[in-house]
Amino acid sequence: MVLFEKRRKISKALKGFILPAIIHQLNVASKGLNHLKATKGGPNQAEVIVMYNDEVVKRHVVYLDQHECTCREWQVSGKPCPHALAVITTERQPNMEQYVDVAYSVHKFQAAYAGMIPVITDKSQRAGS
Repeated sequence: MVLFEKRRKISKALKGFILPAIIHQLNVASKGLNHLKATKGGPNQAEVIVMYNDEVVKRHVVYLDQHECTCREWQVSGKPCPHALAVITTERQPNMEQYVDVAYSVHKFQAAYAGMIPVITDKSQRAGS
C-alpha cells in the first residue's frame, strides 16, 4: 500500500506524454547501433541491415507509420526495437514519444494508480476468529 501511494504521488508530478523512464531507455538503446545500416525506402519505410565482421547477417524492414518491424519486437513490446531506432535516429531531432505505444503513457500510469486500495484488518482481528 505504501508503494501504491508513492507511485500515485509520482504520477501526479509527471509531465509529457510518454513516461520519462521509457524515453531514457530508448535514448540509451539508440547509442551503439553502428552495426545497423538503415536505408530509407520511402517516407515511413526502411530496410535495416545487420552487419557483423563487415558481412550482412540479417535484413529487417521497418514500417514507422505502422510501428512494425519484421523482427516483431516492436509489435510485442510496444517500444521501438534496435532496427527501428536505427531508422528513427537518422531523423534530425527525433521525437521518440510518437513511436512508443500508449501503454507507456503518463496518462495510463496515472490511471493505474488513481484508485484507492481499501484498508482491511488482519485475519486474527476479524469477528468470529
